[in-house]
Amino acid sequence: MSNIDIATLRRIRKAVLSGKRTKKEIAEKYGVSVSTVMRIAKMSDEEFEEYIQRKKERQKRAKKKCK
Repeated sequence: MSNIDIATLRRIRKAVLSGKRTKKEIAEKYGVSVSTVMRIAKMSDEEFEEYIQRKKERQKRAKKKCK
């Protein structure tokens, strides 16, 4: 999910809320799983940004361990 930018997050959430497409259709369009679409629909922008920040910090720590 960390590969999704905030603009795409909003498009996914908007698509879910519109009810015009199924979660499966949305997932296929954006190349994510249905569970990711459901999780995104429930998250606020702030929660998503915090998730991304934590993910980036974990990746940095993992890179340091590999060196």
